[in-house]
Amino acid sequence: MANPTAKQIWDKLSKINVNELTEEKGGLTYLSWGHAWSFMMENYPNLTVKWHGMTDDVGVTRDITTYQGGTASVSCTVTIGTVVREMWLPVMDYKNRAVANPDSRAISDSKQRCLVKCFAAFGLAHYLYCGLAIPSEAQVSPSKPTKANGVSKKPPKKTTPARASSKKKTEVSVDELVVKLTTDVTKLYKSGWVPDDTLKDDIRFTGEIEFPKEFLRSMAEQVKRGITPTCKVASWPREARQTSEPYQFMRLELKPSDLSGVAEEIEEEEESDDGLPF
Repeated sequence: MANPTAKQIWDKLSKINVNELTEEKGGLTYLSWGHAWSFMMENYPNLTVKWHGMTDDVGVTRDITTYQGGTASVSCTVTIGTVVREMWLPVMDYKNRAVANPDSRAISDSKQRCLVKCFAAFGLAHYLYCGLAIPSEAQVSPSKPTKANGVSKKPPKKTTPARASSKKKTEVSVDELVVKLTTDVTKLYKSGWVPDDTLKDDIRFTGEIEFPKEFLRSMAEQVKRGITPTCKVASWPREARQTSEPYQFMRLELKPSDLSGVAEEIEEEEESDDGLPF
């Protein structure tokens, strides 16, 4: 079809299930630009992409737009036949925060993300931006298999929506909440979180905190009751008795409590020079 309509494009691309090709970073789900481009070339190989930007003071045109404070954004236009979609995206770090004076790598990564986001405006993997697990049933063709990564797969069978029932929903157990919380924290750790440059100058001590299962269980119990868990932290400088080596002692409590007497209480405890916490 030489000039498909916007609806025809949407109906075709929005049916594609890309779940097997996504990856998670920083708690968000992404479809890589390579997979997205592959889908677009398979369906609309004649599409065109145009990047926008601005001309600087010396007359050089760049495909980014800069703002006061040094932050920047990228924007592009994708055209399929007579259907045009435009998209924009700030140049951000892995925490999705705008980057001041971004380098070429940050700009390149943002351009790829912006392009995939623009493809989503045509329908491809749009459901990822809606927080959905799969394309809605209305967008899945019952007669044709869905293609993902070049492999044909049958669409999921339609299911009749369950009628309203007086039965109570199965409550999530505390153990399940503990597992989920532990899994989410592990994902954040494995994603490679590191403090940005503004924080590095302020950090004087580093270390690790181990959360016992009972601590997580207490947090999960509060969440289950609709309470936002709150932790109190007390910190003060200490000095090892045997080596006089300075370190920072910290105490973390889940429930709000008076921490004024914590320092005196800990002073009486026996100390060890091995494995200083911070």
